[in-house]
Amino acid sequence: LRGAGLVDILATGGATAGPAMTTFTYNSATAISKAYVNGIPIDTVIQTAPFLSGTGPFTVGGYAANIGLPDGGLMDEFRLYNRALSDAEILELFDLSTSSNTVLTVCDSMVSPSGMHTWTSTGIYNDTILNMAGCDSIITIDLTILSVDNSVSINGITLTANSLTGTFQWVDCNDGYSHISGETNQSFTPTANGSYAVIISDVCTDTSSCFDINSVGIDVAQMENSQVFPNPNSGQFVIKSSKIPDLISVSDLIGNEIIQIIPMDFTTNVSLEGFSAGVYYVHVSSNNITQHIKIVVTQ
Repeated sequence: LRGAGLVDILATGGATAGPAMTTFTYNSATAISKAYVNGIPIDTVIQTAPFLSGTGPFTVGGYAANIGLPDGGLMDEFRLYNRALSDAEILELFDLSTSSNTVLTVCDSMVSPSGMHTWTSTGIYNDTILNMAGCDSIITIDLTILSVDNSVSINGITLTANSLTGTFQWVDCNDGYSHISGETNQSFTPTANGSYAVIISDVCTDTSSCFDINSVGIDVAQMENSQVFPNPNSGQFVIKSSKIPDLISVSDLIGNEIIQIIPMDFTTNVSLEGFSAGVYYVHVSSNNITQHIKIVVTQ
């Protein structure tokens, strides 16, 4: 900062090739002038009381033939105050962090903007990403999670969607989840052995787990139905079956088996401690019939 009757005040680093905030102050009570770069004091000089008069020019970013900004440099903003700001106030001016609030409604789950979190329940969440200035941008999200009851009950070889609302479309899992023509009721009785699921469309659309039916023409008393709860869970869950299964296994999303259990009771406790959060499949087998149940682990 230079002018007739003023002692030069140097803000070294204020004209580097990069974003910078340069601030000058004069405190008449102490007769001190200060220079700041990015909110940090750089230079302090004793200054006689300035007296500014004349018709100008008042130049910001350069003085006479001297160039203060780097080649191609741009000035975003210029402010003039009627008092000397304190060190704390100037540092606060340089806080380039931002914040925002948003209300979202999504189906099933949401990955946070930073990609660091997966939210599966309704609530208010905070996440942090970098803004255009390279500083923290704090996002507060009022999140509503909608879901569809995609569980299915088995009675004999008849599959029934447990959801009481929405539309239904039964599909063939062994044929790329192709739609089975005409099978749009809540219940479906296959005429051939295979693997089947139902697409349920309500407030959201979701697909049930696939159910292997290998007993068309076999006594329905051999069929069983298993449920997993809670789901989603933190890696600890219970499998409850109508019969004692022959085998229970858990696989990851790409089909790698990670746990195998030979149950001794109708209820089986399972722990996925040590495994990462994500989607897994529980396979419950009995009498050559396997039920596949999708679970979500949120730990």
